Amino acid sequence: MSVQDDLDPSIVGLEFIKEGSDWLAIFNPKVPRQMDVSLTKKFTHEKVVCSVRLSADAKLLAVGSDGLVLLYDLATDTKFTFPFEDVQSTTRNYVRAVALCPNGKYLISGSEDKLIRVWNLEHALQAHTLHGHRGEIYALEFSTDGSTLLSASGDRTVRLWDVTCLDADNTDVIMSTSRVLTVDESAKSDVAFTSVSISHNSRYVAAGSLDGVIRVWDLTAIPEDSTELEGAKLVDRLSGHMRSVYSVKFVHGLSAREKGEALVSGSLDKTVKRWDVGPFDDHDGVRGASPGLEGHGEKGSKCVKTFQGHKDYVLATAIVREGQNFRAASASRDGSVRMWDLRTGTAQFLIQGHKNTVTSVDLSRDGSQLVSGSGDREVRIWTYTIR
Repeated sequence: MSVQDDLDPSIVGLEFIKEGSDWLAIFNPKVPRQMDVSLTKKFTHEKVVCSVRLSADAKLLAVGSDGLVLLYDLATDTKFTFPFEDVQSTTRNYVRAVALCPNGKYLISGSEDKLIRVWNLEHALQAHTLHGHRGEIYALEFSTDGSTLLSASGDRTVRLWDVTCLDADNTDVIMSTSRVLTVDESAKSDVAFTSVSISHNSRYVAAGSLDGVIRVWDLTAIPEDSTELEGAKLVDRLSGHMRSVYSVKFVHGLSAREKGEALVSGSLDKTVKRWDVGPFDDHDGVRGASPGLEGHGEKGSKCVKTFQGHKDYVLATAIVREGQNFRAASASRDGSVRMWDLRTGTAQFLIQGHKNTVTSVDLSRDGSQLVSGSGDREVRIWTYTIR
């Protein structure tokens, strides 16, 4: 059954469309709010933009491209380039993920050559190269307290790194703290992790996979003295997406379940889904939970909303909370970015401006800026208001 797209320009009145020199924004006429979008900055690069990430204070912007990482000081528009000096090959090496350490000291990248690189920003030098993954790295994410870095890879593993050791001169110290989450599903060839997120309390880790399943682990079940975490407790497998899952994000404070967690996912099936995950009791189930019609877990988690509207793959999502307002931005191969109200599932506005796939998106924590990166080699920074 087809669902009407409230942001279809053929049915939206002209008063709900704002046009710039090479972009337009479409606002949902059914949303009783004052909204606005403006393009404030545009950076063009030599090669495709694979990943973007704002610092917590939105003063810095990290960009992953082919074989290098760039860092922008947004107050001065100063650009710093961090090439991969340890790579001699001329083959493609896309930087699928970038992250900025919450303490402001380090820039992190994950790339197709299976390596995580750590740059010391004070000295503008590559401080560490973290080995361990046997497949390309798709995603990086920090825990809320900034003590743990998570990496998701095509090698069917998620690794947890103790980044409190980053100040150590010896990379082996960091390597020795690496812990591994994996799955024992040898019959499945398409279990490759494309995305990862950790809950606000650092208890649950979720990873999206090429097989369309989202897996959830409970980290409290891990022995403190363990170094290889293949024994970590896999507490649920969420099924509902029809294609590969390319983005997962925990959302603190949104779940309707006491002690539960909300999770947002984006997929190649062109949809964004919101899930209620956990809490899990000693019997690995949620008491009284019933399967969701739009997706469910094996142990009681369920999909509570499916957001439809994108015309092609959803490749990335970003989350922001403003008081009791929860929003998600989604980036798509259809060339657009959409902003969603996570409580209602309503699309609030759409931005169309990139001339190619929108590969990545991020939101400032104050709910005022949106950053998009694209295969058209551009990064665009947008300001928006929703009142």
